[in-house]
Amino acid sequence: MSHLMYLASDCPLEEVENAHYQTKLLSVNEAEAAGIRLPNWLDGVDRDKPDTVLWQDKDPFEEWQREENGGDGFDDDYSILKLSDSVWEIKTEKKYQAEVAWGRYSEGRARNIIAYIQKHLERAEELEIWSLWLGDGCGRPKIQKERIALDALTPEKLEQLADAPCFGGTMGYCREGLPWEVLREMEESCAESTQYCIVVVK
Repeated sequence: MSHLMYLASDCPLEEVENAHYQTKLLSVNEAEAAGIRLPNWLDGVDRDKPDTVLWQDKDPFEEWQREENGGDGFDDDYSILKLSDSVWEIKTEKKYQAEVAWGRYSEGRARNIIAYIQKHLERAEELEIWSLWLGDGCGRPKIQKERIALDALTPEKLEQLADAPCFGGTMGYCREGLPWEVLREMEESCAESTQYCIVVVK
């Protein structure tokens, strides 16, 4: 299971790339010119062939370790990107959805996401912020919605939403191949999962 926070709106959601996780595909010569240390096994590869070396400007664990040691990390260490159509757990009726990927909560990142929402609400009447666990529970999820004004959206409110205890039910047990009687009994006995939604209005 993994946690998902996403935004939903009737207006298109502008995408925000994470400035610290930019990846590039380079040739061996381009990678060496950029000062990237390369493994020896690349010596026999065509040095001018494009898209040979995948490079990222930041170690994914560097920020995590910094936060583990008490730092908030970089305020711009987040992304807001179009949500995949394959996520079946989505319960919004809004046409446009974008995933918020921010690793873990920090006040600075929360303030940046609030600024993004403020800007979006200049052209939209409302925006939904959802928090749920993917692959959790069974049956229909319980939806817990709260409607608030934009000026009531605080970093603490986003932190509470990110930390909401979304899980329950079967906890992702595999049900494939079970007899119908067993499936029916599970549906009747398992707890439903909960999805949390804050509807932010102008």
